[in-house]
Amino acid sequence: MKAIKNLLFLLFLVITFQASSQVYVEGYYRKNGTYVAPHYRSSPNSTKNDNYSTKGNYNPYTGKPGTKNGDYYTPSYSNSSNNSSYSNWSSYTVDDYYLKVDLPYGSLDNNGHQISFIYKKVESPKVGTYEASLSDADGDLYEIKGTNYYVKFRGYFGYAGYGSEGVLEISSAYLSVFYKKP
Repeated sequence: MKAIKNLLFLLFLVITFQASSQVYVEGYYRKNGTYVAPHYRSSPNSTKNDNYSTKGNYNPYTGKPGTKNGDYYTPSYSNSSNNSSYSNWSSYTVDDYYLKVDLPYGSLDNNGHQISFIYKKVESPKVGTYEASLSDADGDLYEIKGTNYYVKFRGYFGYAGYGSEGVLEISSAYLSVFYKKP
């Protein structure tokens, strides 16, 4: 019975989140006569960082990754991996990536406590090498500053405080390493 309650609660959260984080746009014609088909988009707000089209995010309806820069995050990108230049830096393997999902006011956890967000496990961002700064987040998560992403490391990373500078190298969907500057 408890499993059914938990499943129903999770379904409620997903539906509530979906309803509050996106809006339906009716089809329309642009000034130049081009027709834009009906579609969903992220809800309007004061930031570009949570838009489907922003780098590091993806459109759940098309599966396409974002291509536009966010408000204040412009990663340094390189197509080639050159981790030999980080040989004297500490390296940490990323286990998982998460997005912080804001919930509507009044959302409750399984114990009936009010919560304002959850962390949703997601696939890694686009393959590449990015300058990154990490800061401490909840539990064993670390925020990649200037993005919507949080990471969990395979081993012990330690205290990041307000910023541990380094390079995040994403080699594939299954292998990412953060090289911490000495």
